[in-house]
Amino acid sequence: MNQKFILFTIVIIVLGIFLFFFSEPQEPGEDLIVTPIPQNQETEPILLEFLVGTFSVDQSYQNEPIEISIQGAKNGKGAQLSWEESQFSVYYLAVLDGEQFQKGQFEEVAFVSGVKEAPAENEEIQQENILGFISSGYVIGDEVQGLHSTAQEGLELTVGKQYYIQLNGLLENDKDITVNKIFTFTSSCLPPNCQ
Repeated sequence: MNQKFILFTIVIIVLGIFLFFFSEPQEPGEDLIVTPIPQNQETEPILLEFLVGTFSVDQSYQNEPIEISIQGAKNGKGAQLSWEESQFSVYYLAVLDGEQFQKGQFEEVAFVSGVKEAPAENEEIQQENILGFISSGYVIGDEVQGLHSTAQEGLELTVGKQYYIQLNGLLENDKDITVNKIFTFTSSCLPPNCQ
């Protein structure tokens, strides 16, 4: 329950940052007109957008991309995630079902968190709030000793299915960074197939 709350909180923060930078300011005194939806009218579900890229709560961050490599693992039934550990220390990783996310349902495929206590909204995480880090070369679904996870022994990804990956970590200067990536799993899952 707590891991899902942390994931939901991080997704909301990222969406809030996006809306803050890309929404148009409303002029003072400008009234909003709200049109109610008639009770008998069917409504379409709102589709969520998963923002791909590298993001930070710190507005001084220049959004330099962090490269995440995805390789086949477990005899073509899983995927291994790699990154440059000297550049990026990952303390949180979530893999979501892409189709379910678009429907507004946060269905976790795998989750690992090294966070002791989530920071307040719009605050960066500090080293003292981290139990430990996830090593580069992590295979989706594997347990990481000493960290919170939803490890699923023998987890197999579905060929042709789209997955959303969110990694949170610290740069070498302790800047808190979020990296979001989308990939479609293939049986070989070697670049460029997973990219």
